Amino acid sequence: MGEPASEQQQQRNIIKKKRSPNWLPQEEEQLACSWLKVSEKPEFSSNQTSEDFFRAVELHFNLNCKLHHRDHDQIRIRWAALNTSTLKFSAIYNTLERTGQLASSSSSSSSSSIEEDRNHGQEKEKEKERMAIARKIYSDQSRGHAFKDDLAWQKLRYAHKWKQDHKKSSALHHHLAQQDPTSFEVNQQQHSRTTTTVPGISNHRSQEEEQGECTPTSKHIHPSSMTPFNNLSPSNGIPVIPVSRSDPLPKQILPSQTDLNHLENNADSTHQQQPLSSSELPHGLVDHRIHDEDRALDRELKQSQIDLNHLKLICHSEADCPDHQSIAILRLLKSRLFKRLS
Repeated sequence: MGEPASEQQQQRNIIKKKRSPNWLPQEEEQLACSWLKVSEKPEFSSNQTSEDFFRAVELHFNLNCKLHHRDHDQIRIRWAALNTSTLKFSAIYNTLERTGQLASSSSSSSSSSIEEDRNHGQEKEKEKERMAIARKIYSDQSRGHAFKDDLAWQKLRYAHKWKQDHKKSSALHHHLAQQDPTSFEVNQQQHSRTTTTVPGISNHRSQEEEQGECTPTSKHIHPSSMTPFNNLSPSNGIPVIPVSRSDPLPKQILPSQTDLNHLENNADSTHQQQPLSSSELPHGLVDHRIHDEDRALDRELKQSQIDLNHLKLICHSEADCPDHQSIAILRLLKSRLFKRLS
């Protein structure tokens, strides 16, 4: 009974010896460097299996890291976890960097401090604040687990895979809005469109556009919407008298009925004397005229064919008829044709 117990104890000791040590941050950093180095090789860009790729990563890792020797399975398992955590943290940090979201203390800073953000020291301070916010959001989204892969992320953060947008951006926007709605709205308003008013145009147009009530017709400037600019005409400096739509025009400005009749008579006589050519007519009238001309040509063509058939009938000889019945029909048709033409 003692021998089997001793054998089991030996097996347990062997298992403990085979268990690999925990990954150190320096090893994770080297793993990230090895992954980037191998992925840049052209032979792994296409037509290469995952097995070959991680074999190359394993070789590069063990050549450059002397802390612990890691086999193929250890490399793949650790990289899967490292890839997930760094991508998630990059999505959070990139969104913070893109939207300019900082801590609540910086949201109340003056405009002069914003202009001085190009200073190297302040830029480092902003990055620290972004890192703190990103860590807090990462912990909230990971059930309290903190982000610990800083060294590896610093190596991967500028690679293309870690700089592109991910699906967590929309959820992160909602998270930021709940944390600091005031500063988030300020950042969003920077991208909203701005409207400009032109001197000489009444302000009711801009108000309608801001309310979303601007229609295609309201975009045209009505003459009555023009107001005098310093009571001077913009062309020659002559004072302009504003006229309302409801006010009747003076009698001196309105033409008399005699003048209107005279103008209409002149227009009719001119139209009769000089008919419009096709180039001067509107497009719809030109198409209508062309259609009428085509119909007239068709009628003339049909009439020509009828006349030709009549001529053939008159010239047809009775000697060409095969029997007496055909001769009788030919005579009947000729008599009817002669009556119609006479």
